[in-house]
Amino acid sequence: MAKSRTAIELHLRPGLGHHRLDKLTVATVERYLNSRRAAGDSITKLEMIEVVLCSALSRATREELVARNVAQGKCPTNTQRTTSHPNTVQRHDWLGGLLHEYQQVA
Repeated sequence: MAKSRTAIELHLRPGLGHHRLDKLTVATVERYLNSRRAAGDSITKLEMIEVVLCSALSRATREELVARNVAQGKCPTNTQRTTSHPNTVQRHDWLGGLLHEYQQVA
């Protein structure tokens, strides 16, 4: 959970936070990830950013805040499973704050 918060606070919020969630596009996500790659981020860091972004947008889709997950292509297959893990609620609690902020902006 700490890594997810780090990804949000240090990478996603500064990099994509100025975009409205419902206006985020695949191209915007790709440009952002390419800029992180060009800045020299490690593969591990990029994968973490992708997983966190995909998880956040998947939740936003379930909560009908967005029509689709524009980062779906970046989701590892294990985040797309239909059954939830017992710790899913704990792992995704931090997403509530992020999604709440987007709702306030909308």
